[in-house]
Amino acid sequence: MPPLTASPEHKLLCKIIDTGDITSVLKARIKPKHFTSLEIRRVFEDMVAFNAEYSAPPTLDAVLADHPLFRHEPAEEPIDYLIDRIRGVHRTALAERGLNAAVEALVGGDTDYSLDILRALLSKVNEDTPVGNDFNWARTTADRLDTYRAYAERDEGELIGLPTGFPGLDRLTLGLQAGQMVTLAGLDKSNKTTTMLAMTRAMHAVSARPLLFSFEMSAMEVSERLDAFLAGISQRKLRAGELNELEWQKLEKALKKLEQMGDYLIAEDPSSRTTLSTIQAKIDEFNPDALYIDGAYFLVDEISGEQQTTLAMTNISRGIKRLAARNGIPVVVTTQALRSKLGANGLNSGSMGWTSAFAQDATLALGVEQTDDPMYYKLKILAGRNVPKEEWYLHLDWESGSLIEQDGNPFGEEVADDVPAYAGW
Repeated sequence: MPPLTASPEHKLLCKIIDTGDITSVLKARIKPKHFTSLEIRRVFEDMVAFNAEYSAPPTLDAVLADHPLFRHEPAEEPIDYLIDRIRGVHRTALAERGLNAAVEALVGGDTDYSLDILRALLSKVNEDTPVGNDFNWARTTADRLDTYRAYAERDEGELIGLPTGFPGLDRLTLGLQAGQMVTLAGLDKSNKTTTMLAMTRAMHAVSARPLLFSFEMSAMEVSERLDAFLAGISQRKLRAGELNELEWQKLEKALKKLEQMGDYLIAEDPSSRTTLSTIQAKIDEFNPDALYIDGAYFLVDEISGEQQTTLAMTNISRGIKRLAARNGIPVVVTTQALRSKLGANGLNSGSMGWTSAFAQDATLALGVEQTDDPMYYKLKILAGRNVPKEEWYLHLDWESGSLIEQDGNPFGEEVADDVPAYAGW
């Protein structure tokens, strides 16, 4: 039998021997089925058995005792890279087999069976992707002390995460943080999109890169709204071609400044057939600092194949939560609230349509609620981990392109100095 070649599978075994780290491989749920080479698979099976019996991975001598033809070569690649390569090959093989079977059923005229194969394929691929990490609370004290010292050394008002653009919300949450899922809910036409865009602009202003999936508006419509608010002008006049000379100057100055800033990425989907896999591909392509999904209820569930059903929306919510954790970025989504689910005090965490998962899965559930005055609306914390329920009034002036957080109740007590939600908004 010829010597084994230095494939990623072979290199992974060499890496285990060199580093003594078989734990990372086992925690990643790499199993014999992931190895395409029968010889490599047998070596791996014996290495796992050796580790189980002796609580340590085998040395090179131990491997050679059972597999004398095994050729050891130093592997320079990180172990995580090799794990990802092996899993990628396995997932591709799964996909090819599943798609071939689905096409065969479709050609044979059995559409339902073809769809069943595809759903089973997606479920199997998802199962093959590990989630979660083990954490030893008692053995990580030094790392946590360093983190706590970093908290204490922050300047006054400095956030841990990315700004939302709303000072009151930032004070309570310390910003949007890695792995968090934030749900923003509201009735139809309640300024959900405008509120989300304010959040994206706030993080973009501190040189972070947002990726916005827009299902409610086209990329051009989003750009018009952002441009108008950035320049402090009327979007209506911008679209109607009615800007005066001063407003043109403000617009040109704002856009010139924008050209000097970092990327702000907008993905639009007129067909409304986007899935979480599509979104993951865009994350892989652009590597954003935060993800925003305007209209999560337009997503298609890959598992059920459905859209805007309770099952589909529950699967999508759980998938978004995993997406945030897996990519280590905050993910903010908007979803609809239903008038029939409003409580005695208006919008609450149970007001969201289709499924309660959007509230249950979220690290922070926010709501936007209209008032009797069309120029004022509320931003409310509906539920959140480690934050109390709170609400703020926001003053929205479309003509001057401003969004201002009020310090107090504009319909009751005297309002103190207003605080811009974001400079230029």
